[in-house]
Amino acid sequence: MIKKIIIIFVALLCLSVFSLQNIFAEDIPTGQTSEEEKKSDAQNTNQNTGITADVFGDKGGHFHPFLTVETIYSTNLFYTNRNEDSGFTTIVAPGIWLALPESREKLMTLTTSKDTPGGVEYSHMQADSSRRMQTYFLYSPSFVYYSGNSKFNHTDHTVEGLFSYNFGFDLSLEILDQYNRKSDINDNGLAEIIDEYDDNIFSIVASYEPSPRFKIRLDYSHYLVTYDKNINEFRDRKDNSFAAYIFYKFMPKTSVFIEYERTNVSYDYRSNNDSYENRYYTGIDWEISAKSKGQIKVGYLEKEFDKLDDRDQEDFSMEAQIQHAITPKSSIVFNAYQKYHETSTANSYFIRTRGVGSAFLLRFSQKWSGAINASYVEETYQGSSQNGIFDEREDKTFGIGPAIKFDAKQWLVFEGGFHYTKRNSNYDIYDYTNEMIYLRMKIAL
Repeated sequence: MIKKIIIIFVALLCLSVFSLQNIFAEDIPTGQTSEEEKKSDAQNTNQNTGITADVFGDKGGHFHPFLTVETIYSTNLFYTNRNEDSGFTTIVAPGIWLALPESREKLMTLTTSKDTPGGVEYSHMQADSSRRMQTYFLYSPSFVYYSGNSKFNHTDHTVEGLFSYNFGFDLSLEILDQYNRKSDINDNGLAEIIDEYDDNIFSIVASYEPSPRFKIRLDYSHYLVTYDKNINEFRDRKDNSFAAYIFYKFMPKTSVFIEYERTNVSYDYRSNNDSYENRYYTGIDWEISAKSKGQIKVGYLEKEFDKLDDRDQEDFSMEAQIQHAITPKSSIVFNAYQKYHETSTANSYFIRTRGVGSAFLLRFSQKWSGAINASYVEETYQGSSQNGIFDEREDKTFGIGPAIKFDAKQWLVFEGGFHYTKRNSNYDIYDYTNEMIYLRMKIAL
């Protein structure tokens, strides 16, 4: 096993250095790329461009109030296989974020994922900062209204904060916390159900640079998820994650690295699903101004269960996050992963998942811009059964749609779009199709 891991590390590390050194040695065209804001929205599986630095204006500030109002029409509100219920959903989300020292850029873009061991789908990329200290705080409630289905009306909440400090001896520390009150559509194929839950992630990241070319990074995070309804109590759990990185900088803004991660997953009521994951990666991390930035890592994943050894698995694992300016007026966002997810059904114990998402962004003029978003996800439920007969459930979900944005003012943005989602499963009951049209207004000061 150790020999296999070492061979993977050495081969991929060499490949990354020699191939990507040539790529990044070329001049990159001047352009604009939007910071991607992942919106946790049960009606949307694609990735949308969201509030970015240009929305908040050219000047910095301590206080940044904002308001988002969105109306969505869905042909299949609850993702059911039959008896589809169409209708409108309205979301009103006011909020404020604070920064000290002042900043014009929103300082956290973390989105939790309740099904991912450790609580996040993509690794947290620590931003380089020349500031000695930075603090940040955000609060935003979301009021969700279902036209014709008022019994499902609810309010979600997001509270997050960050503190970072650069010490005088090449040591930096970042502490962040995010709490969410969320509501997701159950999508079990039959019933109209909304699952309400709380989740919280707390993270500490410490980095030390013993020389200009080397950096060592250590991460710890604690993730907690708790559901309201007793029928979902088997999903309540606590995750503790540890990660260690060694970076080697072979260009001013480009590094290769090796990484080890371990996540301990502990369930409150279903101890047979308690497990731990070991992940071994090698990869490359770059941030060439706003023109191109990203991280690609590939490696090996082990999942071992505390009580039932016959469930243990090992597999290839990878993760990619890329933003790149193609021309001065166009850019692309690309994300991909292959990993294990925690189960969302009582008759399986984990999900083998691979997914890819992309967005092509094009600026037509100073005020008008557009995007095309696409995503594809494959999920294999390990140990699932139907009617008492053991058989793996396999879902394939595809989504695509155009979007357009109008920057009416520095502080006022209008967006609209269409999104088509289709899921095919080897069990027909889980199939669904949804077509969604949305209009969104954002005010940010």
